[in-house]
Order: sequence, then structure tokens, then C-alpha cells
Amino acid sequence: MIVFNAKRKTILGERIGKKVTLYTNDTLRENGFEKKMIQSYVTANFCEINNSKLLTNTIYFDNNKILIIDESGVYKNPVNPDIIILRNSPKANLERLLSEIRPRLIIADASNYKSYVAAWKKTCKKEKIPFHSTYEKGFYKL
Repeated sequence: MIVFNAKRKTILGERIGKKVTLYTNDTLRENGFEKKMIQSYVTANFCEINNSKLLTNTIYFDNNKILIIDESGVYKNPVNPDIIILRNSPKANLERLLSEIRPRLIIADASNYKSYVAAWKKTCKKEKIPFHSTYEKGFYKL
């Protein structure tokens, strides 16, 4: 599973063998940066795009429960997700969220405001939970 670093978009890729399934709610322009970025990944890893699916709030991958919180900031209290992905600058209280759920990792993609990402990074450091920002470190590979 890859969380791509795409400005103002959330794109996840799940690779099983040589097949890649993309998860996104955004349309990708034919000659746009995101399409070229995904094509570069596919070419470099000798695989092909199998299909695209709409992004949902919960994804299961490799025995990990992944909760995706979007701009609405609404999340149902799921069965303890292992990973939380923050997208489109949710206005959720991260300290309260972390105290309720205690995930193993927080990922913020490039669809978030940089000021939010900086605040989330400080909160995660304070709570001793690993934090990955695609702004700073690029894509994240699970």
C-alpha cells in the first residue's frame, strides 16, 4: 500500500503481485502530474493498474486497519485502527482522537494545509506516536 504525495489530492495504491488498485475520490487528468507520477511508479515496479476504486473511510491491508479521516472530521469509533490517514484538512481534535484510539501511526498526505500538518506533528510528538507527512518525506509505503 502506497500513500502517494499528490498536491490537493489523496491517492492510495494497493499492489498485489503485479496488479495495482488505485483508491481516490478525485479525477486524474490524462497528462496531469498525478497520472505521470502513478505511471512512473507502475513502470519502475514492473506492474500495471488493475482498476480504480472510490476512497472509503476504512481500508484493510496486510492485517492493518486503516482509518481515513477527511475534511468532515467525522469518524465512527471503529475497532481500533492501526493507522490513521488525515486528508483534506479535517478539523478533528487530534489529541482527543489519539487518546480515544491510540493508533500505531498517523499519516498526513499533501491534501492538507501545511499549518495543520505542523500542529499534528507536534501533537504526535507529544503523544509519542510516529507521524509521517508526505510534504516533508514524500510517499509512504506500508
